[in-house]
Amino acid sequence: MKGSLVDLIMAYGFACPVILLIVWRLRRKVATSEAEEAPLPVPQPTPFLDLSEIQNRRLNLLTGPTARWLWILSGVVGTSMVVLFGNVIGTWWFISVWLAVAAGVFLLVRPAVLEEPLAGRKAEVTLWLLAAVGMFVTLITHRPAFDDVFYVNLAVAAADHPHDPLLIGDTMHGVEGLPLLLPIYRCHSYELMNGAMSYLTRIPAMYCFHWISASVGAILMALAHAKLFRILTPRFWTWSVAGVMVVLLASGETHLSFGNWSFVKLWFGKGVFLYTFLPLIYAYGIRFAICPSLSGWILLMASQVAAMGCSATAVWAAPLAATLAVVCALKPSTSSLRTLALGVLSSGYVLAVGLLFKGAMTARIRATLEPKQPDERLLQAWNIVLGNHRLLLVSLVVVATAWACCRRGVVQRFALIVPAVVWLVLLNPYLGEWVSQNLIGTRTYWRVLWAVPLPILTVLVLTMPLQAVTFVPRWAWACRIGCLLCFVLFVVFVPHYHTLSQQNVGRRGLPLRIGWPGLKVPSPQYQWARRLTDTLPAGSIVVAPEGISCWLSTFHNAVHPLMVRDFYLQRYRSELGEKGIDVRYFMTRCTGGMVEENMESVFESIFRRSVDHFNVRGVCLQSQSATAGKLRDVLAAMDFHRQEDAEKDHEIWIRDRQAGLNNVRPHYRP
Repeated sequence: MKGSLVDLIMAYGFACPVILLIVWRLRRKVATSEAEEAPLPVPQPTPFLDLSEIQNRRLNLLTGPTARWLWILSGVVGTSMVVLFGNVIGTWWFISVWLAVAAGVFLLVRPAVLEEPLAGRKAEVTLWLLAAVGMFVTLITHRPAFDDVFYVNLAVAAADHPHDPLLIGDTMHGVEGLPLLLPIYRCHSYELMNGAMSYLTRIPAMYCFHWISASVGAILMALAHAKLFRILTPRFWTWSVAGVMVVLLASGETHLSFGNWSFVKLWFGKGVFLYTFLPLIYAYGIRFAICPSLSGWILLMASQVAAMGCSATAVWAAPLAATLAVVCALKPSTSSLRTLALGVLSSGYVLAVGLLFKGAMTARIRATLEPKQPDERLLQAWNIVLGNHRLLLVSLVVVATAWACCRRGVVQRFALIVPAVVWLVLLNPYLGEWVSQNLIGTRTYWRVLWAVPLPILTVLVLTMPLQAVTFVPRWAWACRIGCLLCFVLFVVFVPHYHTLSQQNVGRRGLPLRIGWPGLKVPSPQYQWARRLTDTLPAGSIVVAPEGISCWLSTFHNAVHPLMVRDFYLQRYRSELGEKGIDVRYFMTRCTGGMVEENMESVFESIFRRSVDHFNVRGVCLQSQSATAGKLRDVLAAMDFHRQEDAEKDHEIWIRDRQAGLNNVRPHYRP
């Protein structure tokens, strides 16, 4: 059954009271189980296995305080040397062997336990202040993201047509029967949530994303990391939450860096998945493994389902995170195998959805597969996310040594097991082609790095001085000063530039801007798209320069451009045909004045025939382009009428003045 937005809202209305009751009961059970099963604050370092006294002495010799510093020094020096020599495969092999050896030694030392986290009014007030700061930073930063044109359009289409089936086809190009951009997007619900919000409140969908969802996402980001750090660093979890915010704000090295998916893109489902649901999955997985219960299992399952609703990447990343989180807290025993099986079972729904779409997705992925050498694919992923400066070197060192900077127990096992498994399997250069074809996709192989919680691992390294407070309280202030110094050194010397820097530009060179809360769009192009939309009736076919046409799909009662983005058209090559795509691309370039020299003599006739073929109702021209004069003559001869002054940088031409002109939509205006 193909349900509509109204059906979805009604179903949510019936289910919401039941969900709230279940959550309330689960919270009570979790609180009760924590109170009953909470261990001592500082447990004794007992080994996992029943070893002899001599074996225990040798094991303690390898894991003692002095040995830990030797592990850290060796890891830093070894990783730095292989990275600086520029050997990608050698770097992978060194870190792989290093983590494997460390796992063989340290995973047998101490079982995972839950310690009582820092509590009190001061800690909670600090957390909410951090959340407020994160929300403020999110609202005042404006870094346009062209992915909005698809994701916001999903919400716009749902709000404009609330009784139509959801997510069954393309709603950007105005072509009947065109399928959804990728089949896997049918599992998304985050965009539909924003569409429902827009439909019920009459707030434009773009504002729902850029104001409401971004604000809530920033608050949830702080709360979700607090949930995880209460387990990993219970004595100084507020410092760890603040540390994650600092690391993300400092790391604006590349367009697709970890920092650029945080505060400057928290209205995206991917940002919410990375910084809200992944920490929750880790936290619920560890807690379930230590204290198995029905309530814990339901929370672990629900966090994965919600993550999948935010981003299709969660289809593989959420089950992986849940399984690794459960493994982090297990010890070798029969009961642990049962707990692990139940943990994997919590991912059943997400895995089933992934298998359902695997056939269609694999066919599309293989159609765009580019053959690469193993080291080339891995290096490209590193450079896309971590750049090619100091941040890359420090990040690889963090992966190799974060576990050695942590106290024994669950935090050390988390910092060792999660990066080790991801490094050995997903980031394995010899398995890169298989991973691209079956999990990630050739164009987005770099997303494998999302499975390595690098911001969290970096915080665990930088807060290493605070771990001494547990053992030597009189050194508390010295340790805090040392921790602050570590963060200052990281911010000043490691990233090439920070996330809020003017050098942090998006696609097409659009810079980040700090200003009053508002839409995070390139203002001139967006305003011209608004004018063109308000001038024509909904559903009209138009042609405009790509910088303008790409934003047309984000408006309610939208018009349909011949080309939204070149990347999107390539997805529909089989449906629209080679010639159809080429003509749409040619028309879009003509309006922007970009015509190849060999086409100058015939572009007028092609443009005239294409206008009639596509029944174009509106054209937006770049006024000062080389082709503007000839196109004006063509449009005037075809009964188009200019709507805007010629002195401006663009001008709008409309065919048939009487058909719904000046159709302003105050219903969806802020």
